[in-house]
Amino acid sequence: MKIVVITGSRRGLGYGMARGFLKRGCKVVINGRKEAEIAVTVDALSNEFGADMVTGCAASIVSYIDMKRLWQRPIDVWGQPADIWINNAAVSVPTKSLTELDPQQLKTIVDTNLTGILLANKVVLNEMLALGKGEIWNVKGLGAQGRKLPAMMAYAATQNALVALRKGVQRELSGTDVKVSAVNPGIVITGLLRESVDQSSVHWPQVRNMFNTLGDTVDDVAPWIVDEILSGKPSGTLLDWLPYPKRLWRVIKSVFVKRDLI
Repeated sequence: MKIVVITGSRRGLGYGMARGFLKRGCKVVINGRKEAEIAVTVDALSNEFGADMVTGCAASIVSYIDMKRLWQRPIDVWGQPADIWINNAAVSVPTKSLTELDPQQLKTIVDTNLTGILLANKVVLNEMLALGKGEIWNVKGLGAQGRKLPAMMAYAATQNALVALRKGVQRELSGTDVKVSAVNPGIVITGLLRESVDQSSVHWPQVRNMFNTLGDTVDDVAPWIVDEILSGKPSGTLLDWLPYPKRLWRVIKSVFVKRDLI
């Protein structure tokens, strides 16, 4: 039975993955920033899958101390560390150009989506290397493949940096049984994404068309990710839900069939 920690799993894709792992008999640690909201999520999942299968921990990915505490949570509850750690937490995507973002928005994007991922990886890598085993999966977003995205360049820049992280850490781990891999889930249409878009932006029609053409729901993407992770992929794997041939087909198909996801 695997123990899985998923950052940012109170809702959206993280929550969908949590349910997927629980359905397959894994134990799961739910994470978010607010204790009260996590308690509601844990109660709901406990009612469905059993109280001994799920626990929660309020912790911010931008805090090194919080990440240490999150690592300790399954040990305190079940007496065992995480087998699989998934870095899914990220801030929402403001659909604004770099010139439109205020300095605090820009700082939040970088702190959470890049610095936070580096801190979480540092904590978990040290612990897993001491144990001699474990898997880290970093969930990447739009921009990870280097595409130029209107009104989302700051976010895309942080995601592109995760490519270097996966490749560099994989080399550092050579000769060990600790794995670092990545998931590119494509555009997942979640409540958080809907809340974050700026429909008044001049870029909105173009962004909306991209979301509807290339987007998918949590129910489509999450089960596939869970099955792929549990299949025992080698270190350095990139799970790509929407590779180029699939994206190309979506674009061609959009000429004839319109999708309305957002």
